[in-house]
Amino acid sequence: MARSTWERVNWILMAVTLGLVLAFRKSDNLAAAYGIAVSATMLMTSALLFIAMREIWKWSTAASAAVAGAFLIVDSAFFLSNIVKIAQGGYVPLMLAAVVYTVMVCWHRGMTAMAGPPAGKPDPRSIRSWPNWRRTASRASRAPRCS
Repeated sequence: MARSTWERVNWILMAVTLGLVLAFRKSDNLAAAYGIAVSATMLMTSALLFIAMREIWKWSTAASAAVAGAFLIVDSAFFLSNIVKIAQGGYVPLMLAAVVYTVMVCWHRGMTAMAGPPAGKPDPRSIRSWPNWRRTASRASRAPRCS
């Protein structure tokens, strides 16, 4: 990314951080949001550990499930114990995660649409738009809107 892009990202992060501090007013109020964020991160990391063991390290399913399952049990207990904090401010990291997820999905769909189908093969997901693809591919300068 260009330097100006990183500068914009840093300014956005600063604005979000200041907004959260001003909205919660006290550090005690941030505890619920922090608990949900940390326990959800631990849970997702354990799930990704299972995928890494299977896909990257080529472990067997039984061994991967045994190791990752132990972590998932502990992390699930932490996450479930923090669910009661959603109404007390824990909704904030969940909302931010939903926004980031939406941006990432839109970005992925846009990049996939911009790349077009493989040479000589229509994309089965957009078979109705295939006859128009060659005409519009050369004019496409931006990703389509995510819907």
